[in-house]
Amino acid sequence: MTFDFHFDDGRHEKHSNWTMWSIAMLLLRHYNIWSDDQLEAELMQLAMRKTSQGQVTASRKEKVTVGEDGEDGSVKKGASASTAKKIERYMKGKTLTISVEQIGEAEDEDSIVEAYAAKIEIRNLKNSWKVPLHEAPKFVQKHFSETAEEAVKWAVESTKLTKRLVEALSDAETPMKEDLFVRLISNDGNVITPNESTYLMSIFMGGLKSLMTDQNLESLEILRSRFVAMVGHFGYAAGSGQNFKVY
Repeated sequence: MTFDFHFDDGRHEKHSNWTMWSIAMLLLRHYNIWSDDQLEAELMQLAMRKTSQGQVTASRKEKVTVGEDGEDGSVKKGASASTAKKIERYMKGKTLTISVEQIGEAEDEDSIVEAYAAKIEIRNLKNSWKVPLHEAPKFVQKHFSETAEEAVKWAVESTKLTKRLVEALSDAETPMKEDLFVRLISNDGNVITPNESTYLMSIFMGGLKSLMTDQNLESLEILRSRFVAMVGHFGYAAGSGQNFKVY
């Protein structure tokens, strides 16, 4: 998941989910919805999650590495160089995408059980062509089977976290429209106005310094949170009087 800012003048800026989530968490403390202790714990947990995901990804990459047939240690999981080349040709100019949608919710004693559905597709980079993974050639399905399984789990977890942060921020009282943070964090193509960008920039320029404890800064560093760059993009939108959409 990424958050792409598309400005009126055609400029695009991409931010990671880690950046947006960490900004949402800082905002929750700014509005006194979270305590200092909760902010520290949530950022630390998010940093641990990122570290864990990186280890899983590195392990998975090692498992699917392929090389020339017959070279000692170069062929993993039974894949051959010819298969790798077929996959490379098929996936040229394409990407694997996963979209998640909540399809149900039910109460179970003292908890709420949520149901999600995931759609796995191969698309070209212009999004003008797509095919479900299960309709792709068998060698492509096999190649992505483990990757897709892990990615679906991650996509569902990401969707749940985004939903939780958006719902928590709905309690924030601001002079802007009440759905500001829903539009900012939902990456559904919603518009952020220049006035809203000015407001967001002012929060980060003047209200978050006290939150930058050593522990929080360490977590933000692990997350590689580019919140300073995002604030700069709020400033660009505000200064140039442009809307931007978040995808």
